[in-house]
Amino acid sequence: MSQPIGERWLLDVYTALWLFTANDSYYPGTFHRTQAPMGAFQAHLSYTFRRALWVAFDATYYAGGHTTVQGVENNDRQSNSRLGATLALPVGRRHSIKLAASTGAIVRYGANFTTFSVGWQTGWLPRPAPTR
Repeated sequence: MSQPIGERWLLDVYTALWLFTANDSYYPGTFHRTQAPMGAFQAHLSYTFRRALWVAFDATYYAGGHTTVQGVENNDRQSNSRLGATLALPVGRRHSIKLAASTGAIVRYGANFTTFSVGWQTGWLPRPAPTR
């Protein structure tokens, strides 16, 4: 769901549900492993400076996903959150460079990591005609 806030701000929210299938060949190759569903919620608050030049602040929370091996439930339920930011810089009419970073804010179980990324984006659709 997206909701404009004034002329330049935009709030996006997303939900997701990850479903996992059973693994009958889990280590050492004969164990049975299952994983419970994991839900996620994401929110992005972005500010547009001008066409194709914007910044976004991101938050993600996900929970669930505990595993069971050979009928024994593990104490590995995830309940983690991440924070991040993205900056899009236009390069010509149809291209932009995206810089992004994110890090674990609260990590109960699982990997706590920080990421940095650089991406190149191409727009294939024609730009809309200016309005008067």
